[in-house]
Amino acid sequence: DNSYQAQSGIQNVLFDFGGSSTDANGMYKMNGSILQGDKTKDSSYTLSNLGSIDINNIDVSTEGSTGEKDFYDVLNKTINATNYDQKDSKGNSLSALQLQNGTLGLIQTSISGDINWNKIKDSSSTEESPVYDRNITLDATFNDTYHLSGSLKGDGKKDIVFTGDKSFNKDITPTQVGVSAAATTIQGGDSDSSYSFDDVGIINQNTFDNLLNGGYETTDGNTQGKASNVGTFNFNGSTAIIANITDAKDNANITSQTINLGTGDNSTGVIIRGDISTTAKVNAKFGVGSVVDINNKNKDSIYDFSAFDASSAPIIANINLDTKDNSSDGIKKASIKGLDNGRVSLIGTINDSNQTFNTEATDTDASSAATIKTTNNYKFGDWSNDKTRADSKSSWLVTGDSSVASLLFYNHSPAEQAAALASSTFSNAGSIIDLRGARILAQDTAFTAAKMIAGASDLSSTSEFTPTTLEVQSANLDNAIFRLGVDTTTKTADYLKIDSLALDSTDTSKSIGYRTSNVLQVYLEQGSTDIKAPILLATVTDPTSTDASKPNIQAQFFKAVGYSEGLYNINPIVSAKYGNPTQMPNPDEDAKASEDAPAPSDTSSTTSSDTSTTALSSAIIAASDTSTPSSSSSTDTASSDGASSASMVDPSSMSWYLTGFNVAANTSSVQTISGTLGTFYRDFRIATNNLNLRMGELRNNSASQGVWARIINGLGSDNSNNQDFYTTLQAGYDYQFDVAGGVNYLGVDAEASMISSKGDAYSSTGRNLGIGIYNTYIMDNGFYVDASFKYLNLGNRISIKNSALLSDSTSSLTSNAFLLGAEVGYRYSLDTLMKKMKAPSNAYTQGYYIEPQLEMIYGYIGGNSYDLMMNNASINASLAGNNALISRVGAVLGKHFKYDNGMLLDLRVGLSYINELNTGGEVSLSQQVGVASSFAPIDVASLANNKLNLSLGANMKLSDDWRLYADVSRTFLGVYNIDYNLNVGARFSFGKKVSDLEKQITEGKNK
Repeated sequence: DNSYQAQSGIQNVLFDFGGSSTDANGMYKMNGSILQGDKTKDSSYTLSNLGSIDINNIDVSTEGSTGEKDFYDVLNKTINATNYDQKDSKGNSLSALQLQNGTLGLIQTSISGDINWNKIKDSSSTEESPVYDRNITLDATFNDTYHLSGSLKGDGKKDIVFTGDKSFNKDITPTQVGVSAAATTIQGGDSDSSYSFDDVGIINQNTFDNLLNGGYETTDGNTQGKASNVGTFNFNGSTAIIANITDAKDNANITSQTINLGTGDNSTGVIIRGDISTTAKVNAKFGVGSVVDINNKNKDSIYDFSAFDASSAPIIANINLDTKDNSSDGIKKASIKGLDNGRVSLIGTINDSNQTFNTEATDTDASSAATIKTTNNYKFGDWSNDKTRADSKSSWLVTGDSSVASLLFYNHSPAEQAAALASSTFSNAGSIIDLRGARILAQDTAFTAAKMIAGASDLSSTSEFTPTTLEVQSANLDNAIFRLGVDTTTKTADYLKIDSLALDSTDTSKSIGYRTSNVLQVYLEQGSTDIKAPILLATVTDPTSTDASKPNIQAQFFKAVGYSEGLYNINPIVSAKYGNPTQMPNPDEDAKASEDAPAPSDTSSTTSSDTSTTALSSAIIAASDTSTPSSSSSTDTASSDGASSASMVDPSSMSWYLTGFNVAANTSSVQTISGTLGTFYRDFRIATNNLNLRMGELRNNSASQGVWARIINGLGSDNSNNQDFYTTLQAGYDYQFDVAGGVNYLGVDAEASMISSKGDAYSSTGRNLGIGIYNTYIMDNGFYVDASFKYLNLGNRISIKNSALLSDSTSSLTSNAFLLGAEVGYRYSLDTLMKKMKAPSNAYTQGYYIEPQLEMIYGYIGGNSYDLMMNNASINASLAGNNALISRVGAVLGKHFKYDNGMLLDLRVGLSYINELNTGGEVSLSQQVGVASSFAPIDVASLANNKLNLSLGANMKLSDDWRLYADVSRTFLGVYNIDYNLNVGARFSFGKKVSDLEKQITEGKNK
């Protein structure tokens, strides 16, 4: 017999039953008892390895009308069924468990059935001061191997740990794999009970209500928990709660419920997707990927976003601490952590301001006002260039009206600000607060990840223009960027309202109102650029500024900057005016009246042309560069050297109004797209050539037929960074016949080219396929005429490589082209000249010749078009069919070499002037959707190209049958130049050949 009693000291005993308490060969048998002692209250007795306990199959007494089996009795009978209801000769119980308090543990044991764990109250005690005959804590652990297939009930204290996805039965459809019993539900307990869920996977709404609210009810399709459980509920590890955490229908016990989410040691938080609107105390550390709507109902709650950082996805949350109810908690604020370090981005809303209310009429202090202040700070970015804070870049996409008490908002430097202005909101180039909110979720590719997980919240995208207001009670700004949207149709805009300016405790700057580094980036979202009445954008107030002659806030506190949308730079014209507007314009009531209203009278509506050498200026302000959005910020006429008191309504406030837009072509974007379509002309240009490049030297050829082939490799480029690398294989056949005064070649040819092109923001692969006919007439007196006609099929596959330009890289474009060329020339031998001058033979002139040349090429290139996305705008690029005219005039200086073995060698150097009347058809670019679709298309005309061509070539006659020829050339001084062109070919002649005598006569004529 073995009995345990904590009489003089605490006992912590583990009983390992080896898998069964009834197996005769089991590891341990409980033949004694665990007795109550003086130290039992602080002792624990853990039952381990009991195998599987099916409560339904254990015959013990039930309790009251519920008929629930007492789990204490179940355990008692399980570990020693023989002694369960036996007594010794003295009438003392022999049961294994004889405890009144302390802790009874259970591990490595599966339970099937409901665990009913209760306190037993002394019948003589009162409700106010209860005394318990039994008040034992149940400390049980379940996991995937040893799980609970049942519910937890009763008012006894429980410390239960669930580890693993199958440690209990979830309420899911289809039924949890390997589990057939009903879902686990928790009911009862006491305020000291604790339930921990570690690595339990996904908790859906029904399961969550089963665990925290004793089950759920569904009315008219709406699910609500039944009754709030008391105790502490902990969720940690690989756990995701996809549920709304709200008060149950019966929330009488809600103030005794604490919910800890992801707060365990070294926790990276748990993923939560849903609403948190509960009076229970919530300590939540949100894991990356959470999507939450927080509605403050408990001042002691803590919402911690510190698991997010600069490298993670943004927070997606609506945070509302501006709540008020009739409880003693009133309107006091919960705590927000993790949004005060400047490194975490947010998609959502924040309402966390200092509030003043009159107390409820039922309160004794009804006549007084209550002011509740928040202690939370919200920080985006950092002003310091300290390397330890270099990663402090974060943005806020404001998806609805928001109000914060304290906002700290910075970019490190003008250079970082400029990079952010040219980037999407969440590109992490810098820090941005974007009031356009959900309206741009569908537009900005940087929000792809956010859109994928936004389904559990109110953050889905919308195209409807509903302006957003951001009110900041105290702001510290430097190099800040606020993005605002405007609908000129309804005369409304997003609105920024700053009630006061304050310095960061570590910021030693003083004149914050004189800062000129902050910008309003204004986007035309709907309507036209025509604005008939000013539209309010922002208001900044400094209550300390009361001297009208020395106002603290200057018009340059905000500069207005534009943006690029597709093909266009759209730049706002903004004017500033002293005085706080009494109200925001109401589009329904005030629109008609505002149409005739003048612009703010104390401002000038001129677009500035800031020539500052800062990075911000070079990036966005340089008015001379129309490829980049410019700054437009009008200056109050009285602000430069002290304002006139008469001109000021209120020197403590200044408002900024939008009065118009300037629109210009985005040069870099237009150049990129036109460059892609320019590949068709450049492909066409590759197919042009002169006679000698195509067929080599044809003189002194006695055969009647010939075949030839050549390969061409080259590289062309222009001043716009377009490059074309090409390789062409061409072959042909011709037939020679005699004509008066010379010979004539009539032939056909075919060619194929592979072309690889690239520009600043694109690349393309192309191919040319062509067939043609040619006729070459070579006269005995040195003249020649070459004519050719060619059909070309031009194909290009264009891929945009700039991150701001997106296109379907699998689409291919084709075009047809025709080419008609003619070349004339005359070969004049210096030996012949010497003979005519009756001069003696001269070794310095022997074998030399000069060959002036003139070539004309006419071609037609068919048009083409394609669609692409650029800067989130749908663009159509259209190339008109065009007539190409190319002319070349030049001369060749060459020398013949004749060897004893009969081989002939001809070396030549040439210089030509080439004129290309145009370098491709007119490109028309138009925007398909959005406000820019109403703008005029942008037409890009082709340019003429004038250049010089220098070449060096050789022709070699190996025998009567074989000839080889090669040429290398390049051009200079053109808009588009051939950096090098290498041409190598061979000709094989066959058919009837003339006699040696005829050959000698022919060669004599050609000398």
